[in-house]
Amino acid sequence: MGAGVPTRFTPINARTDSDSLKIGVKQIYQAAWNPVMGISDIYSRQIWDTLYDPGVFKHPYTGDTFPIRTDYVIETAGSDGKLDVPDDAIIWDPVLQSWREVDPNTQATSKVTFDLTLSKWHNGSLMDMNDVLHSLYFTIEWGSEQQEDDKTFDTEFTPRASQTVQTLIGVRPLDEKTLEVYVDYWHFDEAEIADWASLWSSVPWELMTAMEQSVIDGKVSFSRSGAVSKSVNWLSLIVPNDAEIIKQYLIEFKDSNHVPPALDYFDLRNNYFDSRYDASIKWIEEYNHAVIS
Repeated sequence: MGAGVPTRFTPINARTDSDSLKIGVKQIYQAAWNPVMGISDIYSRQIWDTLYDPGVFKHPYTGDTFPIRTDYVIETAGSDGKLDVPDDAIIWDPVLQSWREVDPNTQATSKVTFDLTLSKWHNGSLMDMNDVLHSLYFTIEWGSEQQEDDKTFDTEFTPRASQTVQTLIGVRPLDEKTLEVYVDYWHFDEAEIADWASLWSSVPWELMTAMEQSVIDGKVSFSRSGAVSKSVNWLSLIVPNDAEIIKQYLIEFKDSNHVPPALDYFDLRNNYFDSRYDASIKWIEEYNHAVIS
């Protein structure tokens, strides 16, 4: 049964005589449905784990890291050595608010080359490298030291993300589904290096952009503590009112031809953004929630 009935492996491996599988749960959630600092209670976690694929996962019996959506090749200089980082590797700069190339003669402890397995989001859009790079942007932007008048800070998420940010040196996209990640991290079990360096996104970039803007504008919060301190709702994509907030931002983005700063660095066709916004808008209108994975 995949290490117990509640694990993601049980419904994934289940077989029925029809095209659907009905699963009964005691509650839909006890907290909030958002992939930043929500989906933390046992009920929502059990559902969410069947709705999305992580980049890597832990074996339910051994605890070993193994790839789900990100096959990897690891190169490391060991606990005391260093590898040269290519000059065309990039990193998000929260001060410049842009991607930039790493400094000359930059070095890192380990390099992991990820081969991404991309498919479709549930709204029908194709996953692509922009989803992954946007997730990296978000981690660095919200995991960096807070600047003056900086609203990209969350009392729960930022301290957690900062641990990753401190060791992340740069990334280098090689093609549409291959990415090199350079980190100052070593472990005697090399699979743990891949786990630490793994980049993946659980939701489309346009959904993350809308969530981010709704938090920056003070309408909702990613975390419970932020919601309490700001007297706003803890963002929950399964709640119709919160989904409507997200939809309105997506409509605004489309009408204004908005290009997120994290994607402005890359040469993307004009209709790419409209198609992404349209797909998520249509999903929310049809299902009255914004859980897209």
